[in-house]
Amino acid sequence: MKRWIALVLAQVAILALVFWPDSYTELRIFDILSLGTGYRAKEMCTCMFVLERSEEICNLGTKDISLNAAFNVDLQKKSIVSSYQWLGSALPLFPSEALFQNEKLGCLLQR
Repeated sequence: MKRWIALVLAQVAILALVFWPDSYTELRIFDILSLGTGYRAKEMCTCMFVLERSEEICNLGTKDISLNAAFNVDLQKKSIVSSYQWLGSALPLFPSEALFQNEKLGCLLQR
């Protein structure tokens, strides 16, 4: 019984850390992780569809700053979806999509 209570309290503490805003920046861990996937999607999209570089080169240039978020490329739609993977690819976390608009606008994050 004591173990069960400790487990519930630990889960509540983790959820509070994820959703409670920082007192200085007002950002939550949730927001910071979303920034990582948004950055990866936008930079991959710009690299591949605006600069017309290969997927491998773009991957090398963006994986370190985004905490190695996974990405999927849709060449027909000219979009990149980036997310952190949990339980393999069954459950993507904090997904962000960048879509190529045109040569003048480049790529834009979708909401």
